[in-house]
Amino acid sequence: MLEPHLYYHVCAYVWLGMIVAVGLSSLQHCDMSSSRNIFIVGLSLFTGLAVPQWIQDNQSSIQTGMHFFLHQVYSVETGELHKNKYLHPLALNPSKLSP
Repeated sequence: MLEPHLYYHVCAYVWLGMIVAVGLSSLQHCDMSSSRNIFIVGLSLFTGLAVPQWIQDNQSSIQTGMHFFLHQVYSVETGELHKNKYLHPLALNPSKLSP
């Protein structure tokens, strides 16, 4: 019996493979002798492979503030508002949210 996480990963890979196969099969209707079409396909494949790797290698150079946001969401979902110095006043007095 497969573990649930392994089962979900296998399903995700199969689903991704089907999406890629359908996308690549649509290229049979394109004029691949055109250098413009070859450039577009090559650029999209390169970007799809290179950008995620670059982001993984340079995580410190990208500061989106998402860590702060995810911390706020986690505090609300787990009920740890008393430990959160930003949301705690709003939890005690929700009228501060209204204009």
